[in-house]
Amino acid sequence: MTFQQELIKCLELNKKAIALEHGDRVFTYEAVHKKAIKIARFLLQADLPENSFIGIATEDRVSMICAMIGVALARHVFVPIDTKMPVSRFNNIIADNDIAYLLYTSHGGFNTSILPDSRADIEDVMVADVAEIEVLSNYDEKDSLYMYFTSGSTGKPKSIVGQNDSLLQFILWEVSEFSINKNDRFSQLISPYFDAFLRDVFVPLFAGGTVCIPESQEVFDPLNLLAWLETKQVTAIHCVPSVFRVFNSNELSEDQLGSLRYIFLSGERVIPAELKSWYEKKGESTELVNFYGATETTMIRAFYRIKSEDAGKVRIPVGKAIRGSQVLVLDETMKPCPALTPGDVYIVSEYFTKGYYKNEALNATSFITLENEEGKPLTAYKTGDRGEINADGNLDLLGRNDRQVKMRGIRIELEELENVVSASPHVKNAMAIVVKQDLPEAEIRMYVELVDFEDQENGIKELWQLLKVQLPEYMHPALLIPLKSIPLLSNGKVDIKALEKIQPQKTESATEPSNETEAKLLAIWKTVLNSDSISVTDNFLRIGGNSISLMKLIGRIYREFGVRLTLGHALKNLTVRQQAHKVQELNQDSVFVISKVESGVRFPLSKNQERMLFEAETNKDVAYNLPIAWTISEHVQIDKMVEVFNQIIERHEAFRTSFVFDDKKFWQVINAPWEIEIETIEVKGGESEILQAAKTFVRPFQLESGKLLRVGIIQSDTSRVVIADTHHIVCDGMSQINLIRDFLAFYNNQTPQPLNIQFKDYAVWENKFRESGEYAKSGLFWKQILNKKTPKLGFQPFYEAEGNGEGSHLEFFVSKDIIAQLIKAYEKNNVTAFSIIYTLYFLMLSKVTGQKDITIGINAIGRIQQEVMGIIGMFAKTLPVRFEVKGELTFPQMVLDAHNLLTEVNEKQLFDLSDITDDLIRSQILDKGQQLIETMLVFQNLDFSGLKVADNSFTPFQIDMGGAKHPLSLFVYEQPQNYLFRFEYSTSYFKAEEIQSLKALFEQMLDVLKKDTSPSLGTLLDHSSQVTKETQTLGDEITFNL
Repeated sequence: MTFQQELIKCLELNKKAIALEHGDRVFTYEAVHKKAIKIARFLLQADLPENSFIGIATEDRVSMICAMIGVALARHVFVPIDTKMPVSRFNNIIADNDIAYLLYTSHGGFNTSILPDSRADIEDVMVADVAEIEVLSNYDEKDSLYMYFTSGSTGKPKSIVGQNDSLLQFILWEVSEFSINKNDRFSQLISPYFDAFLRDVFVPLFAGGTVCIPESQEVFDPLNLLAWLETKQVTAIHCVPSVFRVFNSNELSEDQLGSLRYIFLSGERVIPAELKSWYEKKGESTELVNFYGATETTMIRAFYRIKSEDAGKVRIPVGKAIRGSQVLVLDETMKPCPALTPGDVYIVSEYFTKGYYKNEALNATSFITLENEEGKPLTAYKTGDRGEINADGNLDLLGRNDRQVKMRGIRIELEELENVVSASPHVKNAMAIVVKQDLPEAEIRMYVELVDFEDQENGIKELWQLLKVQLPEYMHPALLIPLKSIPLLSNGKVDIKALEKIQPQKTESATEPSNETEAKLLAIWKTVLNSDSISVTDNFLRIGGNSISLMKLIGRIYREFGVRLTLGHALKNLTVRQQAHKVQELNQDSVFVISKVESGVRFPLSKNQERMLFEAETNKDVAYNLPIAWTISEHVQIDKMVEVFNQIIERHEAFRTSFVFDDKKFWQVINAPWEIEIETIEVKGGESEILQAAKTFVRPFQLESGKLLRVGIIQSDTSRVVIADTHHIVCDGMSQINLIRDFLAFYNNQTPQPLNIQFKDYAVWENKFRESGEYAKSGLFWKQILNKKTPKLGFQPFYEAEGNGEGSHLEFFVSKDIIAQLIKAYEKNNVTAFSIIYTLYFLMLSKVTGQKDITIGINAIGRIQQEVMGIIGMFAKTLPVRFEVKGELTFPQMVLDAHNLLTEVNEKQLFDLSDITDDLIRSQILDKGQQLIETMLVFQNLDFSGLKVADNSFTPFQIDMGGAKHPLSLFVYEQPQNYLFRFEYSTSYFKAEEIQSLKALFEQMLDVLKKDTSPSLGTLLDHSSQVTKETQTLGDEITFNL
């Protein structure tokens, strides 16, 4: 059984399943297989000897994975090569490792002139005319399969060649041990230039699961990483503890990462104290596993399932050997050490790599032969680690015998750094040490004895340049510290303790902050780097910073300034001064700024429009028409009205938008202004006949027509009513206000403020915004408040009806004085009228249904940018607000809790309802087809200033279309002296008498609050008990169908 044979089985068995997700790109197993086959055929056509080394140099993870598989299928050895490594190192790898052919991508971020002649662009291979020759099937278990590199003390990386059956054995072990299956979704966070990448990719693929690849390194910001893991519903993560720290941060809440089954940690010591916060928030819902192994031993050879009580230990064990391996602790005579006795750690296995390429001397010292009790020879790898077997048989690591260190999971030989630095003519001697060992802020410091100490500024500058040319960035020391001489002990050895005490000196010319932004940033730097000796001109990466601390810095900058510095921004602006300038620039050009788009033929839809279009296509009636009407006086000129509506059509693109289907999706197209024709309808009779004529006038729109405004005049014996009808896909409540305001301005020969942008500009912005970390962060909020199945309110229809059936309503007034009295009583908490009304409506529903956990839909205007306020378009958002009463509360306490929740909800209003619903369905919190919102509370306090007409030539005419989108809704309209409350309900769910009872219950609660503004909830509802009794069973006639 070989790696290729098993992989092919998985690729063919799961053809239609998703293998790879990369941003919005999705690749099925079948698609990956086809790409790999194409690469394999291309290589076979090149007629290379079997088991040739094929370099792969690309930053695109999908191309990397497909190329790896293709190389393996061609029975060659894949060699991932970092595109960002220094040129000299790249050339050495190509030459020293007999790379026969190189697959690369031309946009890989490196100079193609340095590439060998035998090469091909992977993208060219994908479109090349390749003969459909049969892919090999004569694979062998002992074939070489891959090559990876680790740091070498000689200054050149060590090349390690992986064996076919060894990699397969590990993959099948992990799949079996942790029951990995087709429902698992693995994050792909590890660089492809380290062998741990192979378990990131092939463990899920061998189980039929999905590999989720982030689009960029920006994901490693704590907020971004949490949001991405949540959005992708990741179930398993392989990572080093440094990355675990990124998402095990203050931003993590107990409700997040609900899909996560496993976190597999490896590459660094796990610090027990850091696990406490994890277990306090997450308990043991996600299992943490500590992996131990070396590239030489093929991935992992020991593991330990971490328990919550381990957080209180001195160290976390690396556990016991996996199947097919042994872990031994031997003394100097190569005999096993008793339990709790330190010794050297050796790994025994039949599944090692083939060792170091073309380095038999190193192989001989690293891979030794032992004998078991029966005298059978065993191959053992000398890890260089010191350890002991603890009382329960698990291996504890105690340190190293040599000077190899691991930084963020990457093996680094300190001698390699010293050799590079010592080669400089500026250096007499160099010594690298790790400070703060076994702490999150551990770092490598290089102490340099300079030839000319007085010219240290130039000397250090040239050393940094030398490191940049010779070594990849992950191997660079955090600090270069110049010394007149390196301290020695009496025996001539370097005095390491003395070195550790030497701190980098703050230069006399340190530059202080010049403004408030720089001062705040400097304080953040000092916290992140745990240092007070920082100048605003210091380079972050030269004073102890690294990629992980840079991500922490980005997160803290976001919390302080509210702007998101990307990783790219941070790497290009590595001083406090530069970052301050960038922060100020981003404050002016934030993620919420909408730009005017260039002219085009078609434009994307907003999420609101997508949902409306789907509902309109499936329900071609007038449910989404938005008519408004006015009674007009005899002085109003119809010709003038025609002119005004034509001006409105020219001003607002919404009314001349058509919706077309092309390239497998819907688009909006903006058409040229068109001439309105006002329909005239003659009726005999009074208001009821006018209302009936208005209902007849309202009819479905053809959304592809580009004419989304109709105007009619209904003429009766006694009055004239003008009615303007449009579709919800281009209009909302505030848009109706804008329509009326613009109409009156034009009619009175005034010119409204010009519109700098139109709805299409907003739609383009929203599509980009939905891909941002800010949008994803909003999604996390909704997952937190909707993190479990919400009990249904239990409304049951009396009879089956189309939609929610016919609608009806009941209106009543509530004096603003009552609500104002409550606002005054709770003024220290700054609560609003809406918070109070929301709390009352919740209590009414709770009283009727007996539930304390209820989701109520509310409306938000969806216009957070000032520039969209005057636009006509569909911005309004429907938000599912889930509230749960816990414990004994007073009414003011509940109002405050509701107010705080509603404030947060409004801050996250741009996260679309359809995305909320999709996330809940994926999380199995909401069943497909189930309504998330059964009831709405709509509070209308829009600004009607400027809409009054002095001569009463236009007065509003109320149109009631009679429909109900939900079984029960409460609309509240703020008026000068009162609030107009309007229960809107479906007659298939409620009888008129029942709605009267709800009105009575509402009024009864207000009566109680007039006398006592701070009752307990029990008192408030007990005083309504008589009403409630009537509400639930009023004789034989009124019985709520719950």
